[in-house]
Amino acid sequence: DKNVFSKKTWIEYGKANLVMVWIDFPRSDPTLVPEKYKARNDKLQQQYGVQGYPAYVILDGESGEKLGQLGAGRDITPEKFIKNLEVLLKFTDWKLF
Repeated sequence: DKNVFSKKTWIEYGKANLVMVWIDFPRSDPTLVPEKYKARNDKLQQQYGVQGYPAYVILDGESGEKLGQLGAGRDITPEKFIKNLEVLLKFTDWKLF
C-alpha cells in the first residue's frame, strides 16, 4: 500500500480507470478481520484462485469475470504496477475507461 496505492501517480490513475475494493487477509493477526467477513473472504480466495499475498485480482466491472491477477514485490512503484496492469489487460478484450 505505501509503495503504490498511497502515491499520487496511482491515486490519479486509479480514479480515472478503476474501481478498487480492498479485502484484507492479515496473516500476522487474523483476529483483525471481523468474524462476519471470514467466510466471505475464504469464498473469494477460492473463487478467484488466490494462493499468495499480496494478490491483486482484476475483474471485469460488468461481468465480474476474472481478467487476471497481479502480485507485487518490495521494489514495486506506481509506474511499474500500472505497466504490469496494462500488460495484463492488453491480452484481454477489456479496455480501461
